Amino acid sequence: MPALTKLDIELSATVTLPASNSPLFFSALHDLNLSCESWHPISQPLSRTQMPIITNFSATVGDDPSRQELGAFFASVLSSSAGGRTIEVFSLYLWQRDPIPLTVRSAAPLLCLEDLRPCMALSNLRELYFDIEWNVGLTDPELLTLAAAWPHLEKFYINTSWGWNTPCGITPNGLVQLLHTCPLLYKITLAMDTRGYTELSPSGSLASFEWRPLPFLYSINVLDSIIEEESVPAIAAFFANIPNSSLFEFLPWSSVALFIRPDYMVYRDRWDEVHRRFTGLRS
Repeated sequence: MPALTKLDIELSATVTLPASNSPLFFSALHDLNLSCESWHPISQPLSRTQMPIITNFSATVGDDPSRQELGAFFASVLSSSAGGRTIEVFSLYLWQRDPIPLTVRSAAPLLCLEDLRPCMALSNLRELYFDIEWNVGLTDPELLTLAAAWPHLEKFYINTSWGWNTPCGITPNGLVQLLHTCPLLYKITLAMDTRGYTELSPSGSLASFEWRPLPFLYSINVLDSIIEEESVPAIAAFFANIPNSSLFEFLPWSSVALFIRPDYMVYRDRWDEVHRRFTGLRS
């Protein structure tokens, strides 16, 4: 029988993942996709399973985790994958709900550096997809701490569907530092913190980054970033420093869950104005 290299498993709350203490159980597994109704069936059996050469780990779960469940999940991923050193693509999603619930997001947990710190063990990470219905409270120092652990990072997605729902995010200067820290990065989904940014900072310019000619788009999704009118010209000038030779995609307030937010039109219009201005400045 040929070695098992890819496995898709769908679990219910009453069915658990088979466990084994032998690294031979999934000794050739490269690609694991888990789909679960809840968090209960995942962590304990996963922590007793060995996948020593896993490169692609994906989990889609039907409800949001508690902070304890999220921590247990990360611990089980690391213990089952020889510390996570072989993982190149890591994905954690919440099932999309139809219709999107009008939940009170202010009561949701706040995703912080300590919640994501276990992912720093994934030293060969190229792609991170993390999308749960939590608010996000990451700032420049915290995002750059994470990024420093992933020198090969190419794609960085945090809460593409749900947004951050806080004023936090990466500042323009922080974005420049992020690109220098992860020079292979070309897909970014992070909220931006534009508070007080009313003039272009020469020390934090995108012109200082060596933009590689790629056969695909550089892309930044600023999610549900808040921006005030007085910051629009400076933010437009900031993005105008991306050279015309680099294909570039800019996405603000673009998910279904964000369309139903009461502040959607105000901030989407302002970001559209940013886009119009920097497109004109680049042409």
